[in-house]
Amino acid sequence: MDWFRLTNEAEVASPALLLFEERIDSNLRRMVEIAGGAGRLRPHVKTHKLGPLVARQLALGIKKFKCATIAEAEMCAQAEAPDVLLAMPPVGPNMKRLCELAKKYPGTHFSTLVDDAGAIRALGAVAVEAGLTMDVFLDLDCGQNRTGIRPGDEALEIYRLAATTPGLHVAGLHAYDGHIHEGDLAKRRALYEDSGVAAAPPLVRQGRQFILNKSRRSEGIYVIVRELWFHKPDMGKEHLAGELKAQIDCGL
Repeated sequence: MDWFRLTNEAEVASPALLLFEERIDSNLRRMVEIAGGAGRLRPHVKTHKLGPLVARQLALGIKKFKCATIAEAEMCAQAEAPDVLLAMPPVGPNMKRLCELAKKYPGTHFSTLVDDAGAIRALGAVAVEAGLTMDVFLDLDCGQNRTGIRPGDEALEIYRLAATTPGLHVAGLHAYDGHIHEGDLAKRRALYEDSGVAAAPPLVRQGRQFILNKSRRSEGIYVIVRELWFHKPDMGKEHLAGELKAQIDCGL
């Protein structure tokens, strides 16, 4: 019998969310193994949005999490996650909401992304008003053309602005190269060179090895599906991610 078939299917109201705990726990342990330790991970929660799954990751030693919304950030804090990155530059009322979370959950360290001068000044003002210093990461566009700022002189100026804005502290760089799925190191290096990061000013270029050698995708889908995307022989590891349609070792 297929493992995902229920023996009491007639007793389950539909629609219903079903979680296969053994599969989930196996995926989480495998994720830590592939990463080489829980401390190297900052898993995204956007695809499962479940506090109990955050708690399971905490039990494995994972301390840092990534989220897409204020609601997800609060969910992580409620699960007592020590470190939460809002991976979407806050604008408008979300700036105040993020600062309110930081005051409401002092046991959780919150941080976020920046890529715009006006937003940096506004976030700094809100943080100062709240009596906080907010950690921020400069979000780099390394070729996906979705978010962030292209490496170069403008990015360096944005970094300097963030570093000198009251209420903010620059914690580092953030980049997501989700468009690069190449397993061969030489081809991946060529794609990296084309990203513009290699030619960037020294301060911004500090992130280049992350962009070149990033060996794991960050989507939360790793929890509920385990499908090995592709192999990077130079690393001796495989990507841990998946597509729901694959239905391979699925925990959902």
